[in-house]
Amino acid sequence: MQTFLSASHNVLNELGRGIASIHKQKFAYIGQPDKTVQYPIQQFYTRLSVEIENLLERFNSDQPFFQDFWITLKPQLLSLHLPKYSSLVTIDMDPTQFLGVSI
Repeated sequence: MQTFLSASHNVLNELGRGIASIHKQKFAYIGQPDKTVQYPIQQFYTRLSVEIENLLERFNSDQPFFQDFWITLKPQLLSLHLPKYSSLVTIDMDPTQFLGVSI
């Protein structure tokens, strides 16, 4: 954060332009930007549900709350309108931005 506080207006403006140019790109597929993993956009929610189930099995298999919640949430996810396109997502590994669940 200190890096941004001390940066000039021009540097911040150029950084914003660069990030915006990355995120305004549109694709008809989901997967890796280098196309090593690629699925049609029509498979978005199906692929997302598979990955959610993988994460639940890996990290929360012993917690019925998460399993039960997913049983309720999955049909709702699969009933959403398909996205028209995908875009790049920047992974931010700042640990202060991680979400958690308090149970």
